[in-house]
Amino acid sequence: MYYSSVLIIALYLAFSLIYHKGYVEFEQPVGGVSMHIHAPKDQVKPLSELSYCQEGIKCVWWNESDILHSTSAKEILITTFVEEFYEELTCAESEKYGKQCYWNIIETPDKYYIAGVEDLEVIFNHRMEAPNFFEDSGEPREHPENRFSGSVKSMKGVLMNPKDTKPSVRKYLYTADYDRIKLKDLLGASNCSLHDKRGGGRPHRQAGIELLADISYNNLRCNGSLSCAFGTVPVSYRYRIFHLPPHDFELVKVESHDGTHRLRRIFHGVLIQTSQVGKIARFSWPVLVQNFVSGFWLLSIAVVIIDVLAIYVFKEKQLYFRKKYAEVADELLNASGAPSPKTKKE
Repeated sequence: MYYSSVLIIALYLAFSLIYHKGYVEFEQPVGGVSMHIHAPKDQVKPLSELSYCQEGIKCVWWNESDILHSTSAKEILITTFVEEFYEELTCAESEKYGKQCYWNIIETPDKYYIAGVEDLEVIFNHRMEAPNFFEDSGEPREHPENRFSGSVKSMKGVLMNPKDTKPSVRKYLYTADYDRIKLKDLLGASNCSLHDKRGGGRPHRQAGIELLADISYNNLRCNGSLSCAFGTVPVSYRYRIFHLPPHDFELVKVESHDGTHRLRRIFHGVLIQTSQVGKIARFSWPVLVQNFVSGFWLLSIAVVIIDVLAIYVFKEKQLYFRKKYAEVADELLNASGAPSPKTKKE
């Protein structure tokens, strides 16, 4: 049993050192990200070729500046469906309640899809740094071989879908420029499309959809070479695109306001959020020594645990007790030079 316990602890130590990389220390990267969109030159096509424009709701072509809305530093809305309300201000005044004003809709609301949205390119510009590791390394910024910092122009990336989802998506992004990913590819990586319908029966194109682009940085991903096992390869990144649960997000803007008349627009679309995560590693002697010491400490604990089980728990505990302490007594007598009980009897 003792040797079995030693073998189990040795395997655990090897697993911790090799699989969990118990010889490196990690630092959480920090950084920033921005997004904008670009429409291809050949984007405009006959509306008869767009199936959703034949479903009773008209389609309108918009330019990029009208389609894109930045809702926060790391979040954008790409408009796919618009509702327009033309309203007139009506006021009434009474001695009891005073003056009350409210907006009345004076025309039939206008609704339309934004045509060609799937072919828009979403342009990602992001950068990262492991500040403490980078400062200690003395590496220059914006170098393609950097291990502790980089930008989208200097790093290699890959677009992937969430784990354990089919079909698998893996698109490599190895250009020395910003990442340009078509909206339909982002939707495909999340295993959905604007044609899919929500629980209420409306398609995502009309009700809206929310995506999370999770950007993870790592300098331990490699092709199996020994050098990358110690965090000595250039940092790379990967996008994983998640389709988040719906919560009826919409953006409301008031335009053409002259005091008594206004145009109120409600924008629905693809809300893209981003997050920057990851682990940046470097080899560390203190971490390696600490894990080795922990392994040897476990070995010493194993001896104590086995003794306790043998003397107090197992069926033959009395035999183990006499055997263990008889051997200890013999060793003490031999060390002192006195004859053992067996020697006296002879």
